[in-house]
Amino acid sequence: MPGYYGADGASRPCHDDCHGPDEHDTGRFFLCERCRGQVLICRCCDRGQIYCAGGCARVARAERRREVVRRYQTSRNGRFAHAARSRRYRARHNKVTHHGSLASDADVDVMAASVTTPNEASDTSDTPSLTEFAIANGLPTGGLGHHCHWCGRCCSPFLRREPLRRRRAIPMSLSRG
Repeated sequence: MPGYYGADGASRPCHDDCHGPDEHDTGRFFLCERCRGQVLICRCCDRGQIYCAGGCARVARAERRREVVRRYQTSRNGRFAHAARSRRYRARHNKVTHHGSLASDADVDVMAASVTTPNEASDTSDTPSLTEFAIANGLPTGGLGHHCHWCGRCCSPFLRREPLRRRRAIPMSLSRG
């Protein structure tokens, strides 16, 4: 995913010329789309993120990918592709060198696999909280504290709710001669 930095301690690089030594930069406040945690991000780190720095982006992407794969496999093309793949697999494993035992065990109990409900699938217990993430990466904690959750820099108490617009690149005009 472009612009994604994992929750394992790697953070978005922040340029030194972006912040002065005592300057408080403007920050953006938003709620993480997955865990609904409060997130503060400075102007330098802000790339329009909608997920917190605690790994929700990675988990949300995996959930979306599973949903796309499920939809494809239930479509006509997906069913045909699965049938063709199964035929190729059976053709490759047609030769049997060892036969299984013919006696069946009557003492074996077969238990149904547990099925996860959609509510359980969206559980946020597999992603660390923002406080745990900040402690693990040596970032300041204490509520919002007006510190960026990505780089830990101080932010102004005046917060934005939308990302800043990027400047458009002005095309270089041909030299007039």
